[in-house]
Amino acid sequence: MENHIATNFRLVSERVANAARLQPQTVRLVAVSKTKSKEDVIAAYAAGARHFGENYIQELVSKAEDPSIKENCPELKWHFIGRLQSNKVKQLAKVPGLWAVETVATPKVADSLNSSWESAQRGEPHKLNVMVQVNTSGEEQKGGVEMSEVVDLARHIREKCPRLSLLGLMTIGFADVQPGTENPDFAALAKCRNMVAEALGIEHEVLELSMVFSIDIVRLIVPKLVEDGKKGPFDLECSYRCGEGDDNLVVKWFFNNDTTPFYQWIASYGEPVITGPYESKFSFEEDQHADTCNNKVSYKLALTDPEVAMSGLYRCEVQTFDSQDSAEANMVVFSPPRNFTLVIDEPSAGVLQV
Repeated sequence: MENHIATNFRLVSERVANAARLQPQTVRLVAVSKTKSKEDVIAAYAAGARHFGENYIQELVSKAEDPSIKENCPELKWHFIGRLQSNKVKQLAKVPGLWAVETVATPKVADSLNSSWESAQRGEPHKLNVMVQVNTSGEEQKGGVEMSEVVDLARHIREKCPRLSLLGLMTIGFADVQPGTENPDFAALAKCRNMVAEALGIEHEVLELSMVFSIDIVRLIVPKLVEDGKKGPFDLECSYRCGEGDDNLVVKWFFNNDTTPFYQWIASYGEPVITGPYESKFSFEEDQHADTCNNKVSYKLALTDPEVAMSGLYRCEVQTFDSQDSAEANMVVFSPPRNFTLVIDEPSAGVLQV
């Protein structure tokens, strides 16, 4: 029986293949494995994935050095797709199997990556593939260089960083685009490629484009303080934005470090499911105002019967075939002060009754 990871990979591969028939250039599919277990990575590799993207350096290091992944995924190629700071570059350059860094956004990061890669490779001629991340949407939280500075950064990498190979340009596109219409962020990235190719005197096809749909959690509401035993509901809200018609929308809530969600809604299957020891403490109701991702309804999670043991970190995770985002916040369930009367009686000398 085909597992869900193999099914998802097959369906996405088919979509990519269908799109590539319209534009026959080579398409490389990168499986984003952030927050996924090593078992999931191995399953995706077995299904045919070879390129994997990670957002967090520590998680990438852990997976790249994992004996099970090394043994079962000998041809795996790692892409770093998270925001990169220059003080983390040395650690990143030592990652085994690192194939590409897609988020170079400043000359400082490029220089640091160039020198760190040279040290890590100890004189070996292999270059590290890098992409210039371009902020085509103007949204500050997405990072990347401004479009007006793309040519200068690309030239810097080509001329000043001999241990780096300029693979292309990358952007995180705005996902809320009507089906069948051109994504403006991706069109802007293609324009940037033309600018870079012309300025550097290279063929357009030499520069690859990495274009990622972004699902964004735009608001997370978790009550900060809740009184033990006080009847709710107290709403936990996770508002998100993604593309209309996005496939396989899944919303999950996790408590503390649990790897199994206590709440899960698979949009295509209907109503959510609440499980675990606090199943009786939560409820859900249709949110008739929600039309996110072209679904007719969404659901709000409500805490109806809080207790002190429910204090902790609550994390919402939203994902589709193409993207994933998560956000977290703490909630404290406190026990209210209790009033009582203390009566002291001294019926005889030296004897106290309380």
